[in-house]
Amino acid sequence: MSHGSSRARALPLLAIAVAVAAVAACSGSTSTGVTLTNADLVGSYSLVSLSQSGSQPVGPPVAVGTLVLQADSVYAVNITVNTQPPVVISDTGIFLVNGSSWSQQSTVDSTLPQTTGTVRFRNDTLQVSSASAGVTMTWFKQ
Repeated sequence: MSHGSSRARALPLLAIAVAVAAVAACSGSTSTGVTLTNADLVGSYSLVSLSQSGSQPVGPPVAVGTLVLQADSVYAVNITVNTQPPVVISDTGIFLVNGSSWSQQSTVDSTLPQTTGTVRFRNDTLQVSSASAGVTMTWFKQ
């Protein structure tokens, strides 16, 4: 396999990883229509999959990660996309859930814009979508 084709395949994953940094945390509502709050989502999650608009989802072992949502509205996310070279995303910030809406602001990287999105939470599975970043992530509560 040529180095060029390996790089071409890594570029979409790199774009996903960069977009993931902008959508580091999430919120939302359950499928039953119950409005969620920050407290409803508190816990530790493992990455199931992530995708950018128009691309196939990737998950373990290509993309692995953890998300921690704390009761004090602090999130911490760590994602590694196993490309050559690997892409590592590590971010901490503040999140706010209001019904099915989410907003998040990094406290580590002031250059990241505030990000908004929506999420579904059902059977310990949290699916986060951000139209502005074009990213969907699925997490499983540990």
